[in-house]
Amino acid sequence: MDSWLNGQVGWRRVALTWLVFCPMGVTFGSLTQASIALQHPGCEQLAGDRFIQKCEPRLGAGFLVVAALSVLAVVPFAVLLAVLQRRWARRNPGRPFLSWCRIAFVWCLSAAGLLSTFSDQQQYGSGTRQSLSLSAGLLLVAAAVFFLLEMRRRRSTRMDAPRH
Repeated sequence: MDSWLNGQVGWRRVALTWLVFCPMGVTFGSLTQASIALQHPGCEQLAGDRFIQKCEPRLGAGFLVVAALSVLAVVPFAVLLAVLQRRWARRNPGRPFLSWCRIAFVWCLSAAGLLSTFSDQQQYGSGTRQSLSLSAGLLLVAAAVFFLLEMRRRRSTRMDAPRH
């Protein structure tokens, strides 16, 4: 799988990089929207439906609009990273830049941040808030597992590499 991920060229490499970074863009956009909403007077005390009714309209955009804008904002970063990946591959032949473990780590970490943001907007003590918080915690554990798998993979490829 890693060889397929790193074998992509041109627009496919940019598209793949864009897909890797989309969740981070949406999470960052959602966190930015939530922090802006909390800066309005009186919004820091609200949660759940009252927060959505009184504070989100002040922003002028719902979550879907923020997600769409965030996904589009990731495109320049994907192009930049695809160019850097190509240069890195030339300098380090045979060593993978992307791996499925790294992609799963990024997606789990981003989803945990997004669920945590949604959880903060729910009423205290509600089942939805607890479910979102539990899901975010499980995704953080999964992200840690994928991170450890990636470190183990990198260590084993480093030891197997021929020395000059």
